[in-house]
Amino acid sequence: MRVHALAAFLLGCNVEALGGDTGGVARGDGGVCPDGAVVVLSDYGSSQVALTSVEGVTLSESFVSTASRQADGLAFALSGDTIVPGLRPPSGRVVLIDRFGTNVLTWLDPTTAEVLAQLPIGTGFESNPQDYIEIDATRAYVSRLGHNLLAGIEPFDEGSDLLIVDTRKPAIVGRIPMPSDSEVPARPTGFERLGPNEIVVTLTRLELGFQRGEDSMLVGVDTTTDMPSFELLLEGAKNCGSARRSPSGTLLAVACSGLVTKDGESQGLESSGVLLFDAGERPPRLLQRFGAESFGGEPVQYEFAFASEAFLLLKTQTPVGGATQNRLLSLELASGRVETLVESGSAGDGLTLGTVTCDPGCSNYCLVADAAAGVLQRLRLRDDGAPEYLDRVTVEERIGLPPRRIAYR
Repeated sequence: MRVHALAAFLLGCNVEALGGDTGGVARGDGGVCPDGAVVVLSDYGSSQVALTSVEGVTLSESFVSTASRQADGLAFALSGDTIVPGLRPPSGRVVLIDRFGTNVLTWLDPTTAEVLAQLPIGTGFESNPQDYIEIDATRAYVSRLGHNLLAGIEPFDEGSDLLIVDTRKPAIVGRIPMPSDSEVPARPTGFERLGPNEIVVTLTRLELGFQRGEDSMLVGVDTTTDMPSFELLLEGAKNCGSARRSPSGTLLAVACSGLVTKDGESQGLESSGVLLFDAGERPPRLLQRFGAESFGGEPVQYEFAFASEAFLLLKTQTPVGGATQNRLLSLELASGRVETLVESGSAGDGLTLGTVTCDPGCSNYCLVADAAAGVLQRLRLRDDGAPEYLDRVTVEERIGLPPRRIAYR
C-alpha cells in the first residue's frame, strides 16, 4: 500500500520538466566487454536515467525517468532513490533498483526503453534493497539492508538477507539468511563474483539506529546450493562496502568508511581504510591494510574501483559542514603512494562524488559521477595502469539533474 501511494505521488513530480524521453540505443556485439554505461541522475526527489558509451559520451539523455508515461508496464514510477547494480547483468537488460520507500526492481530493454517487468521486494516492510546480481539465465540475488523486527506476517519478510528471484516470471522464490541478531542486523550490501559458482556479499552489521555497529563481514555463497560457503570477519573495519576483484582475479579489495554520524562525520578513523586479500584462498587471506593515515588522515568512502591491477580509485568520506572537499584518489598498491586526482564541491558540501567505475581490459577510461559539478569526471589509464585526470563530460543539459550513480551495461 505504501509503495503504490509513493508511486502515485512521484508520477506527478516534474512531469512537464522531465517529459520527452529519448528512448533506447543499439546493442553492441554481445561480447565480454560492456556496450556502454547506465547513469542515474537525481536530486533525491526525481530521477532520470541516461545511457552513455563506455567513454561517457551520451547516447540517450532520458532513457527513462520519474515522469515517464510512455514506458509500457511502469506500474511503480521511479523514485528519487534509484540505483543500478554494481556488476553488469549478463542478460543485457537495464536493471534499476528503487530503494528506501519504494523497494522495487525494474527490468528494461536497452534498445527500446520498454519496461519488461517490475517486482516489489519490500514484502511488507522497508527492505531497502542495495544490489542485484544475476546468477544464471533464470535466477538473481538481491541484497536487502532492511531488518524487520515484526517478521512473520508475509513470506520472505525477515530482511537482512539475500532474496532469490526468478527473473523469468519475475517472482521471489526464496531467501538466504545472513548471520544476524536483533541487536546487530547483518545488513548485506554489495556483491562480487569469486568464481563461476561463488559470489561474496559484504555485511555492514550496523545497529538499528545506524550510528553504531560491529566489524563488517564477508560471506561467500555457493550459487549451486544457495548456501553460505565461508564467513570472514573484517577485524577492526566497520561500515565496509562491496568487495572488488582485480582484473586478473587474484586480488580482492574492500574499502571501509568506518562509523559516521548522520552528517557523515567520522566517529573514529581507526575503523576506516582499505583491505587487500588473496582472492584465491577460502576464506580470502588478508595481505595488506591501508589505514586512514594513508589518505591524509581522512576516512575513505566504501565505494571504489580497480583502475588496473596495480591501482585503486577511492574517494574520501567528507562530512556536511566540514572543512574539506570530497577528493578522488589513486592508490598504488605496491608502494602505498596516494595521489589526489579530483577535488569536488566546496568545503562542507559533504559527499559530492558518486559511483566510480572502470573496466580494465575493455576500456582505458574510468568514469566518476560528480554531483557538485553536474558532470562525469573522466580519467584515462597510462601504460603503467596509473589513472590520470582527462576531462569532464556533461550527461544532459535540458533538466540538469546531477549524476550520482553509474554502472556498465
